[in-house]
Amino acid sequence: NIKVHNFGLDNTTKTSLMCVNGDKSSLYIGHRDVEVKLINISNFIKENKLSNIDLMKINIEGGEINALNGAKG
Repeated sequence: NIKVHNFGLDNTTKTSLMCVNGDKSSLYIGHRDVEVKLINISNFIKENKLSNIDLMKINIEGGEINALNGAKG
């Protein structure tokens, strides 16, 4: 029952440029040449009518606070 989504979580819904270098990626450093979709976490939860999340993998190298701030409200 695992669902993988092709977007990132953020405090706002937007597109952004990301650097992808082998198995590493970053919104913050390097030559950003790949456009990625970012979704506000609260909007995603509401739109998908999620009552609970059993497990969420967050590995966004310093962007965790920004993404989780999108869960307020």
